[in-house]
Amino acid sequence: MHGIHTVEDLYRATRPDLKKAWGSVLGEYWWHWLRGDHARLPSTRRRTVGHQHVLAPEFRTGDHPLGVAHRLMAKAAQRLRSLGYVATRVSVSLALADDARGGSGGGRWSDWSPVDATSDTMVLSGVMRDLWKSAPRGSVLQVGVRLEGLQPEQAQMSLFSQVDPRPELMRAIDRINDTYGSDTVYLAPMHHERKSAPRRIPFGPPPSLDLPDIDHTIQPGESRDNPSPIEVRKRQRRERRARGA
Repeated sequence: MHGIHTVEDLYRATRPDLKKAWGSVLGEYWWHWLRGDHARLPSTRRRTVGHQHVLAPEFRTGDHPLGVAHRLMAKAAQRLRSLGYVATRVSVSLALADDARGGSGGGRWSDWSPVDATSDTMVLSGVMRDLWKSAPRGSVLQVGVRLEGLQPEQAQMSLFSQVDPRPELMRAIDRINDTYGSDTVYLAPMHHERKSAPRRIPFGPPPSLDLPDIDHTIQPGESRDNPSPIEVRKRQRRERRARGA
């Protein structure tokens, strides 16, 4: 493709050649990276933060899907704060095992609502709970929540905002959970589902190790006495913060 078939062809290609091959300016960055240059990509602004989870069979009916949604929202809100953003829109989506509207086969449902700029878990969960009231009933296969319309948290809040941001409380909860483990403090509606939908490392962009709920399931060859390097780092960080508290 574009005359590039080997690593040697890739290295010998000119910047315009690589730009054409990639179809964007990214090709020029690759030209620099192949030569050891420290070319930085331009910074971009994040637009959404969200999580979705395929439910285990025991969590697909009753109040369990909503509990998992609260768990996902708590994760998304915590991540939002760690990135230094606030959200102005909440979106919820479901994938159903059967069509609750009377049709055949599975179905999908989604809805959204605006919200005054906030990263407050309780406020965002309240908006999500109101949206959930219009969700169809049935066996739920997948739940997704997404925070949209992100703004830097330093952005001025609306003069007519009805939201009590409780920033100090949210930061205190984040510090407690980071120091003593995920969900040391959590919302009551997610009590039975608080261990569901952990962050996992192998797929997608790696999550921040500063967030406390990465799933460190013991792997073959590991044990509590022989933890993984990631678990060691997290333990050391928690110990340092506990000593400094």
